[in-house]
Amino acid sequence: MEAKLKEKNKRAQKRFRDRQKSRLQESERQVSDLSARLNALLVDHNRLASRNSILEKVVALRQDSSTGTSIAPQDKGVPEPFIPGKPWNPAALLTISVRGQPFTLTAQQVRDMPVQEHAKLWKEYVDELGAQLLHTHGSKGATAVARVGQLVSELTRICACKAAYAPHHLQSLHMHTLDGSVQNVPGREVWSGILHTLHLTADQRKQLLDARQCYVDAMAHVVHTRQEIAAALQAAKSSGRSTHEVGVGFVRTHDLLQRLADNQREDQAASMQLMAAVWRHIWTPMQAAAALVQSFPWAPDVLEMLHALAAEEDGLSQGALPAAPAHIDHAPLAGSCQAGSGRGSSTSGRDEAPLGIIASFGA
Repeated sequence: MEAKLKEKNKRAQKRFRDRQKSRLQESERQVSDLSARLNALLVDHNRLASRNSILEKVVALRQDSSTGTSIAPQDKGVPEPFIPGKPWNPAALLTISVRGQPFTLTAQQVRDMPVQEHAKLWKEYVDELGAQLLHTHGSKGATAVARVGQLVSELTRICACKAAYAPHHLQSLHMHTLDGSVQNVPGREVWSGILHTLHLTADQRKQLLDARQCYVDAMAHVVHTRQEIAAALQAAKSSGRSTHEVGVGFVRTHDLLQRLADNQREDQAASMQLMAAVWRHIWTPMQAAAALVQSFPWAPDVLEMLHALAAEEDGLSQGALPAAPAHIDHAPLAGSCQAGSGRGSSTSGRDEAPLGIIASFGA
């Protein structure tokens, strides 16, 4: 009797354990299913958040859409497209396709375009880019993607022309909002947030960090040289007591100002090399378009984005440019940083630029 009772209890315990095991397996299956659904929802949420951000920009742009234009279409002249890296050709043509019927402007017209007009044109490109981005996943997705690529190519060519031959105009766009509104300059957290919406691959992140390091290295030399020039200018004093002394002071100052102009061109070359790498070789047209739309009314601050990325990767607190070292080797930078570094450049005049740097910017 006792043996039967033990056997009965044993079977009951086994059934209980089996039920518990079955329940545990079912719970694990449910957890796995819920985790998969949660991951899918997070992906959808990020995609919708990015789309919503773009949609908000499009609505804001359309509400503030500009109606006037001061650019006159010019289709006369030599039918040669503007190609960055080629010698200056004022008649080279750049296509504008955001104002209804596409038309062309000459490189000289783009170079001489006022900053306000460039900002207005930039806004029109951002407006259409935002509209096209909303259709990239629909039935007209392929057409929208192709149009985005065309628009990004046109805008980067315009900026390449400005960067090479009117850099002060292009730099002015980064000083103020493009729509004339009064806003505080965005902090690094804003640019970091925009960069995250671009969904960079691991390879892209590495390329961006490499491009940033090339820029930092080049600018260390620029800053060091500029400090030397500033100190020399401060010391270049003339009492004007004799013609000889006046002549010596004049020649020294003239030479220092020439060095300063060369130094500024080297600064420009480093910036153009970085922009060419990011806009034309690392970001895809879709990523470039998203950065343009989400940054508006500001121009994308690529440097702040790269410093934020470096801070994430290396734990840097600022990611800012390093202080100029006490001694810098003046040999050309190695590897990809060497091309177009601008050192030793003696270009002069507004029609010349470090062409080696812009060979791929806007190509």
